[in-house]
Amino acid sequence: MTKTKEELLLHIKRLEMLMDSLPFDIWMQDREGRYLYANKSVAESTGIPKEEIFGKNDYDLYKKDAADFFVENDNALLAGQESGVFISRLDHGVFENYKRTVYGEDGTLVGLVGSSRDITQEDRLRNEFIRSEEQFRTIFEEAPLGIGIFDSTTGKTVQMNERFAEIIGRSKEEVLSMDWAEYSHPDEIEENRHRVSLLVEEKINGFSMEKRYVRPNGDEVWVNMTVKPFRSTHYPSTVHMCMIEDITARKKAEDEILYLSYYDQLTGLYNRRFYEEELKRINTTRNLPITLVLADVNGLKLTNDAFGHSLGDNLLKKIAQIFKKECRSEDIIARIGGDEFVFLLPSMLGILRLGNEALP
Repeated sequence: MTKTKEELLLHIKRLEMLMDSLPFDIWMQDREGRYLYANKSVAESTGIPKEEIFGKNDYDLYKKDAADFFVENDNALLAGQESGVFISRLDHGVFENYKRTVYGEDGTLVGLVGSSRDITQEDRLRNEFIRSEEQFRTIFEEAPLGIGIFDSTTGKTVQMNERFAEIIGRSKEEVLSMDWAEYSHPDEIEENRHRVSLLVEEKINGFSMEKRYVRPNGDEVWVNMTVKPFRSTHYPSTVHMCMIEDITARKKAEDEILYLSYYDQLTGLYNRRFYEEELKRINTTRNLPITLVLADVNGLKLTNDAFGHSLGDNLLKKIAQIFKKECRSEDIIARIGGDEFVFLLPSMLGILRLGNEALP
């Protein structure tokens, strides 16, 4: 009997040592809320020795607001009205609490047993993650750029914002069911695919390019596209992030500036600048012989003086139309002065032979 009692005491001692070694609070209370047991962690968190906690209640151990919260939960649990798991947010931290009712061998309610774990750090990290995710979602959805996440292997859209769909002139639902190549201009698809393959092979860490998307009505929209790898555990396959900026207006302005740089505004023919640059470009053996023809409009000054510059301008336009009609598509016609025109006629050897053969 003595041995059995010693073994029982040893077992209780070991159990108490186990409870005291745990890094969270464990306790037991009777139905009136008096503590029947508390481990070392409870003593450390309250600053009250273990042996003095026995018989005390929550108001003896904690501040009134915390004690009110604990007692309210205890009473609800004893009445069977609330789950035994709850989170308590107190001045000194955030805690995850677990409580359950305890019954004697005869089925009589004895009290409560519970544990409490400090999750202040976990709660802070969780809130930071949620806040970070909300900020990313706001930036993603409200960004002035079109942003899309794409499967780098299949080309399918994984996620995109409204601006992306708006730029390419389609609904989000429609885009999510398509490969990006389906609404890309065919002239840029090969280059785009090649660069994505280099990204997947990790030979590059991103790229930018100007390309065109084709809207359902056939309109082309120019974009400046930046692509970066997108690493996330949420997606099982290799994905990349694509950011696009609508530069259609800029490209149109550039084309207009380029046109004005090389074309005569009145006649639509090339101007002196284009003529001088093109003369250098085509001056190669392959284009020989090159025929150069200079022409001017007789009576332009008289027409301007007698009938006005408007009629003189019409005369220049008519003559320009005649020149374009009579010349070959590869011939270059330029207006280099007020009434002066120049013709660059490359590769005239065949025509000269025909002319010579036609002579008597």
